[in-house]
Amino acid sequence: HDRRVVAIAEAAGDYIIELRAASKFSAPAKYLITATNLREATEEDRRRVAAVYTVSEAEELRSNETADSLSQAVEKFGKAAAAWRSLGDRYEEAVAVYGRGWSCQMLGDYYNAIRDYRQAASLMESLRNRMGEAVVRSALAWASLFVGENEQGRENFRQALQTYQSMDNLRGQGVTIYGIGLTYIATSELQQALEYFDRSLEIRRKVGDTRGEVLTLAAMGITNFSLGRSEKALEYLQRSLELSRTLGGLNIQGLPLSRLGWANLTMRRLDESLDYYERALRIYQSTGDRESESLVRYGLARVEMERGRLDEARRHIEISLKITESLRGPNSSLQLRSTYLAIALDHYQLYIELLMRLHRDDPAAGHASAALQMSERGRARSLLDALAEAQIDLRSGVDAQLVAEERRLQHKLNEQSAAQIRLLSRNHIPEQAAALDAKVKATIDLLEETRANIKRSNP
Repeated sequence: HDRRVVAIAEAAGDYIIELRAASKFSAPAKYLITATNLREATEEDRRRVAAVYTVSEAEELRSNETADSLSQAVEKFGKAAAAWRSLGDRYEEAVAVYGRGWSCQMLGDYYNAIRDYRQAASLMESLRNRMGEAVVRSALAWASLFVGENEQGRENFRQALQTYQSMDNLRGQGVTIYGIGLTYIATSELQQALEYFDRSLEIRRKVGDTRGEVLTLAAMGITNFSLGRSEKALEYLQRSLELSRTLGGLNIQGLPLSRLGWANLTMRRLDESLDYYERALRIYQSTGDRESESLVRYGLARVEMERGRLDEARRHIEISLKITESLRGPNSSLQLRSTYLAIALDHYQLYIELLMRLHRDDPAAGHASAALQMSERGRARSLLDALAEAQIDLRSGVDAQLVAEERRLQHKLNEQSAAQIRLLSRNHIPEQAAALDAKVKATIDLLEETRANIKRSNP
């Protein structure tokens, strides 16, 4: 497709034009450069070129995949988006906003990633840019899936897939089919997930998408393991790890390493599990992927607990909880913070179990009291989230019944959140947890709907 590039030469003379792909994962292609419209540069031209350079700097920073470079990339993409907005170029603005969202996601900041993806998708839709919208919707699907919004993720994947199929874009089809497979894992429909992974792997090999092949092989490994095919699962995971080493970025290697850590832990191969997890941890720390670091530390805590190294296990789970809670900070919506609470519940359970083991070894050390405090900490955190959402400016014109309903639902959510923490910190059956989770989600939906009505009546 055609792409317009503007360049300014400060002095007359001969120049060499160098063309490079923006991403190291770009497919090989041929390019034709045609110089047109040679004229004296205007002030708008200079602003446009400055915005192009800012995006290029942001892309390079993002490709470095370190915590510092990704944070700088977020700032650069934001600066570029503002520049394009002032120039009235909505397409370039959408591209910059998408780049910022991608950088946020690589940092584990899913709230801001989802916000940016939605904004970029809206811009692409208004421009009727089908390919651009498909790319952004696919990214939005990933971010939704990572925070537990499985239905939204699957719907966005399906929308993107339809567009890719209508345009015969095989690379895009491979990505979205793989994503749909992951949504079936989330609903425990494992055989259906494998069918999608098989389709994705075939397409990704056909188009030379090595990074995608690494991800798909890792997913097939985990799925086969869940189906009880341990040796076949390890074979897929090892192939994924070997292939990941042929790629440039570090972060891609962390996925098969962490999956091998989990598989070996489940098979009680604790030394092998520890080695894989520690290698994954070093990668995620160096790249600033806090979400993945939290999950790896959770795995390390389980390994160390099984090995009897309870103090080391406690260190890992405490850091993991700290990261998880920071990701569901005060800027996120109530629904998203509740999702992060759900992610953290396994961590709370493990921490409480660990403290009770420590209590058995040393009853006088106060570990049982610490376990109770941890349960209360989880409860208090959910209450603080609800209270933060309740700070509404009660100006004139607000329906008193709406305000009363908001308070009633807030109180109901507080009680349900507390009950959820208490239930999950003791022995329970899955049906109890599922029923309470459904009630919490229903209350959240009603509460956010009520608050949206309040804001509409009191802008």
